[in-house]
Amino acid sequence: MKSSSKTNDHDDFNGPSTAHTHKQAMEVGSWRHDSPGVLSWEPMEAISPQLDYEGRELPERHEIVDGVLVKKASPSGPHSGVQWALAVRLDSYRGPPGKSLHGGWWFGTEIDVQLALGQRYVPDLAGWRLESFEPSELQVFSGIPCHLRPDWVCEVLSPSTASRDLGTKKRNYHLAGVGHYWVLAPEQRTLTVLRRTDSGYQEILQAGAADKVHAEPFGEVELDMSELFALLP
Repeated sequence: MKSSSKTNDHDDFNGPSTAHTHKQAMEVGSWRHDSPGVLSWEPMEAISPQLDYEGRELPERHEIVDGVLVKKASPSGPHSGVQWALAVRLDSYRGPPGKSLHGGWWFGTEIDVQLALGQRYVPDLAGWRLESFEPSELQVFSGIPCHLRPDWVCEVLSPSTASRDLGTKKRNYHLAGVGHYWVLAPEQRTLTVLRRTDSGYQEILQAGAADKVHAEPFGEVELDMSELFALLP
């Protein structure tokens, strides 16, 4: 039979004071009961960087994912080689239409991008359709972070961060409206191409090391995967 009387010492406390609630509004964390009726604030250190780094550079090789400051793997030789090889193969899309073979895109490597509050990523490669913003908005690329959502993102998987790239970041890229998400896996020698739908990303292509493919949104260029992964050990 349940009793209506208090069942533990926590019932001696009726709630945080005004000072406590003000502190809670400014920080993220949890209240800890040190003794009956006595609280202390235990901040969640991982979440505060969203506020600490607002408008400033992040520590080198870091991102903010779901409000948590996390380390981005330092690129190995194979990782950076594949990243650069893909960028070179897409170069014909860079610049205004008519100024290059295909044109219509602006690309960047490891640009600090603010997708939403608590979501500040540094994708290995990202692309913006020039038609999706006005010329006056080009200045957003000079700011830190960039607040213009990419139309295409490619992440090159590293063993230490693969689960995040395929899980949390993939989900948040979708929520932010990133239309195309590519995943390059050097260890598996695969390229996975994903297209955004309302319910999630749809896999439309997976290519192996021996394949030659045309992958959206850059379908005019043939990607020879053997060349992309040529220098891998």
